[in-house]
Amino acid sequence: MQLRIGTAGAQIDAAALLLRNDCLEAQRTYDAGGTFDIETRLRCKRNSALAGKLCTEAVSSLHEMAGGNGIYDRDPLQRMFRDAHAAAGHFSFSTDAQLPPWGLVALGGEVKSPTL
Repeated sequence: MQLRIGTAGAQIDAAALLLRNDCLEAQRTYDAGGTFDIETRLRCKRNSALAGKLCTEAVSSLHEMAGGNGIYDRDPLQRMFRDAHAAAGHFSFSTDAQLPPWGLVALGGEVKSPTL
């Protein structure tokens, strides 16, 4: 039990640090009048997707640990599990969609997207 709780806590803290660092970098850049290049924008999207994955894995691990009791409405963990997985279904949190474009650019490729 302590191992799963410790792991879940570390995953959530890691996700928060990823997002916080990107936010701080964005604030510094925009305060200086700059903008992000494509690779940096894609890195932020990559990090957001990975943060979502880390949090979903944390909640899933704790839900798994709850066993059969974790499926009942009276257990708040079942709602957290459903909410985390519902959010993870959003395109922005899809690691399959958000990680490859950054990898492509990091390897010297070019990504063309009207939304970047």
